[in-house]
Amino acid sequence: MTFKNEIPSAEDIQRFDLPYGLDLEKPIEHRRTWLADRERDIYLTGPGATGNQAHDDNVKTCFDVYLGKSKLKVIVEPSRTLGDFRADPYFIHWPALLEIWVGTIEVIKLTSSTPDVPHPLLQGRSLNEFVVILKEAVSENKAGYYTRFISAPITVSFGF
Repeated sequence: MTFKNEIPSAEDIQRFDLPYGLDLEKPIEHRRTWLADRERDIYLTGPGATGNQAHDDNVKTCFDVYLGKSKLKVIVEPSRTLGDFRADPYFIHWPALLEIWVGTIEVIKLTSSTPDVPHPLLQGRSLNEFVVILKEAVSENKAGYYTRFISAPITVSFGF
């Protein structure tokens, strides 16, 4: 029951409708990765942005989390990193969990009053259980694609 960074297969791309179709034509070293915990059937892609940082001052960070075939869009306050890619250790801090969406349904609004009660939108997990899984995945993901530029140990912390 651990997350592993891997390159999604053609079957994964089709099953989860991932926007990685063109990756199949690229050399392996240029393909995008995701985090997969195949035993629990949980996957994470990202991080991405909710908008264009060049034109929008209120851009948030988003991750896609797949619980089985359910896709959840998780939006968090952007990480507050101290130092640069040469910092040793390199710190990443995610201050706040802002939103969780399943399609057009905002999950936190439905579950915040009962965070320990399992919910069908979270595949029978409670909000608190989902947050633990999210932290585990994001910690393993570190800074995503950009970790390839970081050679020092990476420390991840959360404000939620």
